[in-house]
Amino acid sequence: MHPIYFLEIEVSFKKARALYSRKEWAVSKYDNPAGIMMFDAKTGNSLRDRLFGSTYRGDKSFVINKVLDKKIIGYAADK
Repeated sequence: MHPIYFLEIEVSFKKARALYSRKEWAVSKYDNPAGIMMFDAKTGNSLRDRLFGSTYRGDKSFVINKVLDKKIIGYAADK
C-alpha cells in the first residue's frame, strides 16, 4: 500500500512578465517535486487551475521548487 500525502509546497510561476513564488497545498502519492511534476497529472492540473484561473490565456507553466511540509493522510490500494 502506498501512502497518500498532504503537502505544503513552494511553487514558482510566470504571469504577465513577472515571476511569482507562492506557498500552495497539494494531495499526492508522490512526496518529491520531481515525482509530482512528472507523474501526477491530476495534482498538476489542480495547481495550474489555482495559480492561473480558468480565463488566463497565456503560458500556464509552473515549477514546484520544494516540499515544505508533508503529512500522511491515508493509503492507496495497490493495483
